[in-house]
Amino acid sequence: MSDFDIEDAAGQEILTQTCAAIDRLDEITWCIAQAGGAMVKGQRGLKVNPLLKLEATLRVFVVRSLAKLGLEPVGDVGAPLRGGVGISYEDIDEDEDDEA
Repeated sequence: MSDFDIEDAAGQEILTQTCAAIDRLDEITWCIAQAGGAMVKGQRGLKVNPLLKLEATLRVFVVRSLAKLGLEPVGDVGAPLRGGVGISYEDIDEDEDDEA
């Protein structure tokens, strides 16, 4: 991995704000986990944890800020479009055929 030199004031500020956002993102992710995950109890039953919106906003900010600095993610980003880990409908059909 090569080192990057960010010498201009604007680039340094973007990097500073990005690092602060990553720290805040870690805190929010921890709070979401402590609250029980994506769903929390509301007055009328379960509701989406409001911290998820802030988490998503910070993730977008971090990715866009890194892109402004010329840093790109390496490799595939996100879930695979096909295959991957888990079970498919074909696997379920095969299991049912074996049992019959």
